[in-house]
Amino acid sequence: MLFPRLIRMSEPRCCLKNRKTQKFLSAKSDWKGGLADSYTGENESFKFQWCKRGDNGIPSCTLIRTDTHPQSLLDVTDLYFEGGALDFSKCDNQNRWWDIIPMMIEKRDDEPEQLNYIIALRSATTGKYLVDSGNNLTLRDLDKGTDMKNVPDMFKWELFVSGRALSPGQVTGIAFAPVVIAIGAATGGAAFLAFGAGIGIAAAGTTGAAIAVTVGAFAGGLATLSGEMAVILKEVSKIMFVDW
Repeated sequence: MLFPRLIRMSEPRCCLKNRKTQKFLSAKSDWKGGLADSYTGENESFKFQWCKRGDNGIPSCTLIRTDTHPQSLLDVTDLYFEGGALDFSKCDNQNRWWDIIPMMIEKRDDEPEQLNYIIALRSATTGKYLVDSGNNLTLRDLDKGTDMKNVPDMFKWELFVSGRALSPGQVTGIAFAPVVIAIGAATGGAAFLAFGAGIGIAAAGTTGAAIAVTVGAFAGGLATLSGEMAVILKEVSKIMFVDW
């Protein structure tokens, strides 16, 4: 099984853990999308492959593919992982596309050199969000006009790397300084991003900066971001997402 092992090492594999329950997204034995209390291995490890991104290179929509053959995709219609090995158009089915709604980037308490990318995942076709109800993996609507600072934790997921082989460029792309990048909503729908003291972004050439940037509303998705925030999220994306 050398070949599959090399594939796994050459691409990031990530976990998705619910912010409220701390349960992991899991692919059950019948390919049903479910939840696990802890990380047990490949069932909780996924390939996040962008299917849309902006000119700034930041993924705004992703596929969630199993790490194991045949790398099936989480489908909104039934929350099963669908798509066989010979289904060469399985990635084109937009019922398997999930819009990325950014919430926060933070250091992990257990592994300070690693990052959590806090996101919500919204179906590109139904507009419903992937949530952990406390009992099972399900879909919910988010009330229109909800302040992004007040999104319930059941809608939020911590995306983080569970395994990969980093290239030298990826290692130096981000300096993991003691920082929390919080994304909230300001009056009028604009998003306010607070960069904590101690940021170090090699690609941006900024170190020790404490800056605050206001960007446009997220109605246009992550593709609208620019400047320092775009640089940060682009580097995070290189670590967590696989190219289409």
